[in-house]
Amino acid sequence: MEFFIESLGKLFQQGVDMDISKLYPPIQFPVSRNTPMISPNIKWNHTENHFVPHFDSYNTFERRNIIINISDRKFEFIQGHLIDGRCLFPATGWIFLIWETFSMMIGMNFEKVKVVFEDIQFLRATALNKNQDVLITISIHRGTGRFEVIEGVSAVVHGYIRQEEEIEMSEITVLSDENTLTLGADDFYKEMRLHGFCHLGEFQGIKEIRHDGLKGKIKWAFNWITFIDSMTHFEELETNARTLALPTNIRKVVIDPILHYQIMERKQKELEGVEDDKKEILYDVKISPYLKIIQAGGVEIHDKINRVVNRRRPKEPTLESQKFIPFFANEKFSLKDAAKIITQTALETIFQPRFCCIEIDSDSEPLSEFLSKAVQAIPMVQSDVTFLTSKENIELENVSISSDSELSSFNGVDLIIKSNCVKDNEFLDSIKSVLNSNGYILSREQSTVSEIDEKLQLVAKVSLENGEVLHMLQLKDNIKPFEPQNIIEITSNLLLNHTINVYKNQSWGGYRFLDFKPDTKPISTNQHCFANCLIKGDLSSLAWMRGPIDVHKNEIIRIHFRH
Repeated sequence: MEFFIESLGKLFQQGVDMDISKLYPPIQFPVSRNTPMISPNIKWNHTENHFVPHFDSYNTFERRNIIINISDRKFEFIQGHLIDGRCLFPATGWIFLIWETFSMMIGMNFEKVKVVFEDIQFLRATALNKNQDVLITISIHRGTGRFEVIEGVSAVVHGYIRQEEEIEMSEITVLSDENTLTLGADDFYKEMRLHGFCHLGEFQGIKEIRHDGLKGKIKWAFNWITFIDSMTHFEELETNARTLALPTNIRKVVIDPILHYQIMERKQKELEGVEDDKKEILYDVKISPYLKIIQAGGVEIHDKINRVVNRRRPKEPTLESQKFIPFFANEKFSLKDAAKIITQTALETIFQPRFCCIEIDSDSEPLSEFLSKAVQAIPMVQSDVTFLTSKENIELENVSISSDSELSSFNGVDLIIKSNCVKDNEFLDSIKSVLNSNGYILSREQSTVSEIDEKLQLVAKVSLENGEVLHMLQLKDNIKPFEPQNIIEITSNLLLNHTINVYKNQSWGGYRFLDFKPDTKPISTNQHCFANCLIKGDLSSLAWMRGPIDVHKNEIIRIHFRH
């Protein structure tokens, strides 16, 4: 072989143009079909384990891409950050992600890195929807510490960040005042809803607050985003104007996680011996209105500037009529009116700002879209309607479409809609952990069901124009009975767990708001008619009206004409 390579090299040096394949033709080995192959007998030897070094890639972080989806478990809690009816990514969320990215860049755990943010400018809001991916890019310059967050191709926020070895917190003293009042969480967030902040879940972190907003307490739920976001709302009570204001600039933010956890450990020791369901770690919040500093735990916010934004225009006014509807009405309704009756009946019992409903696909026309519109017509209530189906290419307005196998993944559902489930014991057992306390089941039956399972309580019944009968049910094990202060026994048949009961026309029911239906009966002919505008100056309101003149009576008619 060496002789062949050496000879071949000399031929190339001499520039000989020749066909090597003629001098050395390829060797062909005869292979039969029965010849055994070697490759199937070659296998990996897995009898020994070897350690492989892992190189931390965080040290090279200067740019980080993040996909935000509020349907993912990591970002699911952000669904509670509702502003003016929309889910927006919180401004404090950008602060946390930049802090986390900066810590990755220097190769440290963010909970051990003391940082100072300066000159933070929020350029635009980021709206989030369920099952929608939002690509975020965070860039940090190593030399200057300047950061920039980009959503798609648009900048969202920029500023500066740096690490500090020692941080000295500001000394803030809030003077006590006997004339001050302390608001609880319920009262404060009622006021916040009037401002346009409809926060839910972990974003309702304020436990109590003084009426002037200079002092209060915040719950620590091991979530930096919700904790700092709750701090930013202490300024909402300073002004009496109920306007919606969002942060645009923050001069400085100081975060000392080591000090923060030291305070947490002291508070945990103070709670030793307290029952677990009553343990709440509360941080004191102090405000300096002159220095414009908000302080809580190991966090300080300096000089936050807000900008009043225009709230979304209210919906066009709708004409509705209030009508008494018995719980077991014989009248037949359209799908739209039936959805309103079911929704208003349920919301009289379920007191919460978000109404969660799931409908399981059937051969009947979906009720989800009508139900979502019925919830949206109710002030201060958000609709969360999901349609479970295995079919494709289904689109419903303001309704989420999911696989029909995902029912077990839900919890805290207020209403479940399914066909022919009154006698489906397997289904009824499977939804015990899915339904909310006092939650409802809406069974779509082809006719009235006379026999109801012992597990169920029939609370209402609505007949449809297409012949279906909607049975509104509750699981008896899930019902939490109300305990009113004053009880007046009228009859032994008042045990339907309704909050509001009206007895009228020898039936128990309630008043419901339905679409206003004008009188379309034909008007009898009249000898005297005239045209006039129903709205002065609006020619589109021109209509015929019945006149008072009776031609059969001998009356003097005077005709006036102006030129």
